[in-house]
Amino acid sequence: MLWNKFSILLCILLMMPQWVETMYSPILTEIQAYYQVSAEQSSLTLSLYFVAFAFGIVFWGYCCDRYGRRPTVLVGMSLYLFATIAAYYSVEFIQLLIVRLIAAFAIAVASIATQTIIRDRFSGQALAQFFAVVGIFMAISPALGMLVSAQLTLLYDYRAVFSCLSIVAVILLFWCVWGLPETRPAQQNSMPFVTLLGRMLCDKHILNTAILIALFNLNVFAYYQLAPFHFQQMQLSVQDFGYSGLLLSFGVATGAGLNQYGLKKGYSEQKLLCLAALISVVAALLALILIQIQQAWFSVSALLILMGYAIAIPNLLASALTQYQNSAGRAGALLGLFYYSLLGVSLIFAGWGQHLAWTLLLSVALIIVLLYRRFKYQYS
Repeated sequence: MLWNKFSILLCILLMMPQWVETMYSPILTEIQAYYQVSAEQSSLTLSLYFVAFAFGIVFWGYCCDRYGRRPTVLVGMSLYLFATIAAYYSVEFIQLLIVRLIAAFAIAVASIATQTIIRDRFSGQALAQFFAVVGIFMAISPALGMLVSAQLTLLYDYRAVFSCLSIVAVILLFWCVWGLPETRPAQQNSMPFVTLLGRMLCDKHILNTAILIALFNLNVFAYYQLAPFHFQQMQLSVQDFGYSGLLLSFGVATGAGLNQYGLKKGYSEQKLLCLAALISVVAALLALILIQIQQAWFSVSALLILMGYAIAIPNLLASALTQYQNSAGRAGALLGLFYYSLLGVSLIFAGWGQHLAWTLLLSVALIIVLLYRRFKYQYS
């Protein structure tokens, strides 16, 4: 049976990294006020998160192969629980920053280990069905995270978010102890890690793909990082920002639907990526206009951003590792290291700039250049 308690656990684990990050976004302004730091410093807790997450992807990916899937997940989730509790009790901003880095490193296990377990247990049509349903849950997770966070902050304060994350971590940890079996195959690929790393660093297609994935992710997470401060400047509440998560989920769902329609019609990767880029350009221009006139409906641009993201990312990931089938696990971890590191660095610069529209415009300009080079390389 495809859908049982084990499958539901995998689905929730796979949603965790995105859900916990959107839970954090609405409290950025609260963090700024409580610790008396600048908006740029407050944004660091989001941007540096992805740098630590990138290294977590590689570390836990290696542990999955070396020590097994189940012990890796249990250790990673235990470390994440420790980090969320420590975040609750952080009294200095530097303490919060450090435990946020630990949390990011730890929760990466929910991404790479779960993907590895899914590849162990499902294949063919069952795998396609599983990811189709996961896509629906992934579409609603931004709205769920932002709405829950906004309501907790309204009723209590920002620390209630860390309490909620700790409770969820406890529940998932015990669920994993009870219901997560070991799925590691008896035969493991022995390709040296350094050899694989060197090969991927010299692969123009991999590097192009990693940068494009990072840029489409930058469009999304720049909204999470910068929009709360734009809402604050427009004298809107954190709850108003939380409600904008509904637009994000609608954008993801619409983009996923367009992508599925295009694939059924036989549209090429080139056409779908160009469509994603065009939608992203419109989103950036719309954000620029509406932010300049101090119009809160600039959040509509987020809907378009998520549409472009939902079209682009599946197609980029689908073709990314076709030449690395014999090392798919470690290759996937390294690809994650590449694009999450780029994303983290990009968000640091976005935090310094503190302007969503200009960040989006620069990102989509780079996307257009990279797509041109990608298709020129492929089809020349």
